[in-house]
Amino acid sequence: RIDSSFDYKDEKNLSQLSDNKYFQRLKEIYIKAIRKLKPGGHLSLIIKDPIRKGSPYLLHYLLGKELEGTGLTPIAVWIHRHYPPTLFINTYLKRFPERKLPLYQTILIFKKHV
Repeated sequence: RIDSSFDYKDEKNLSQLSDNKYFQRLKEIYIKAIRKLKPGGHLSLIIKDPIRKGSPYLLHYLLGKELEGTGLTPIAVWIHRHYPPTLFINTYLKRFPERKLPLYQTILIFKKHV
């Protein structure tokens, strides 16, 4: 049996890191993945629920900037409505009735240089 519990307060959790440390650690993770890609291979990132502290957050833009110079070329961005809705989306207005519901998610597609 796999333990499916998750401790969001764990200091190793990316969500607990400050902005600089968060992006540094995330970039390290992506660089390891990029090394595994064959030339011409694709990396797709799905950014769901781009909200931070109750406001829209341009995480897709910030991640794209972090990945510059890693041997990837951005080739597409797709923004679409949540479907199927996530548990986060289904419970968001119940938890935060004063906030606007985030309705979209973003997919970034990169291609590794040949």
